[in-house]
Amino acid sequence: MKRPCIMTAFLLCLAVLHGVPAHGSLSPEPPTAGAAKRVTIAAAGDIACKPPYSTTTRTCQHRATARLIAKRNPTAVLTLGDQQYEVGALSAFNASYDPSWGLFKTKTNPVLGNHEYGTSQASGYFSYFGTRARRAPGYYAYNLGSWRLYALNSNCDRIDCAAQVDWLRADLATNPRRCSLAYMHHPKYSSGHHGGITMVAPLWPPLDKAGVDVILQGHDHSYERFGRMSAAGGPSPNGIRSFVSGLGGKSRYGFNTTKPGSQFRYDAMYGVLFMTLADTGYSWRFRTINGGVIRDEGSDACV
Repeated sequence: MKRPCIMTAFLLCLAVLHGVPAHGSLSPEPPTAGAAKRVTIAAAGDIACKPPYSTTTRTCQHRATARLIAKRNPTAVLTLGDQQYEVGALSAFNASYDPSWGLFKTKTNPVLGNHEYGTSQASGYFSYFGTRARRAPGYYAYNLGSWRLYALNSNCDRIDCAAQVDWLRADLATNPRRCSLAYMHHPKYSSGHHGGITMVAPLWPPLDKAGVDVILQGHDHSYERFGRMSAAGGPSPNGIRSFVSGLGGKSRYGFNTTKPGSQFRYDAMYGVLFMTLADTGYSWRFRTINGGVIRDEGSDACV
C-alpha cells in the first residue's frame, strides 16, 4: 500500500534535481474543465520569411497559411519551430510573423526551431512570445481538453536533453492520460530534404513507453504522415503516429527516398495540419491554401 507514496517521493526528488518547476509542476494536473468537449488544433512549422519579402512570389506564403487558420478558428495553434527566419530576431518577428500568425498569439503554444537560435539564447523568440514560450530551456507540458500535450525542445545540440528526458519521464508518470500528444521541431522520421534527425532519438523512448499517441514535427518543408512507429525504428501497432507539417509559408522542399512507415507525402502547396482531439481518439485534415482543399485526412483511436 505504500508503493504510491514511494513513487511520489521519487518523482519529487527528480523535480528538485532537474529543475522541473522551471518548466511546469510535477503535481498531477486534472484535465481541463469540460474535457468531454472536443478541441481543435492547427499545427505547422517553418513559417515567416525574413523581412522585407514579397507576397507575389511562390515563397513567403505565411500570410496565406494564417488566413487558412483564421477561417477555422481552432482552440489552439501549435507552431513547430522556425517560426521566424533567418535568425529569429525580435525585429523580424514583429515585422513578419506578427502581422500574420501573430493574430493567434494568445492561443499559440510554440516550440523552438534551429533558426530561433540564430540570436543569442533564442532571445528574439522568448521576447516575442513572452509567457506563451514559458521559460528557457523551452520545454513544457499542459492540458488541452482531456489530452496532455508536451512541447519539447529538439535542439539537443543547444540544451541539456538528458535533463529534458528526465523531466519528460517524470511528467508522463505523474500525469497519465488516455490520450497524449508531443510536438517538436526536428523529426525522427522523415522522407524529406533533411530526413530523420538523430539527435532527437533520446526523446522518443519515454514517449513510446508511456503510450503517447501522436508526435508533430516540422524542419522539412513538406507534409508527411507516418503510421504508428516505435522508438526502435519500425512499425508497431501500439507505436506513435507522427506527422511532419513544415509547409507553414517559408518555402517548400521535395522528398528523397521514401522511409519505412511513410503513408502519405505532399509538397506541392503550402498548408496547415488541423486536428480534432476527442476523449478517446483524434482525427486529422491537412488543408492547403487554395481554398482549404483537404489533401490528407483520417482518424484513429488512442492507444
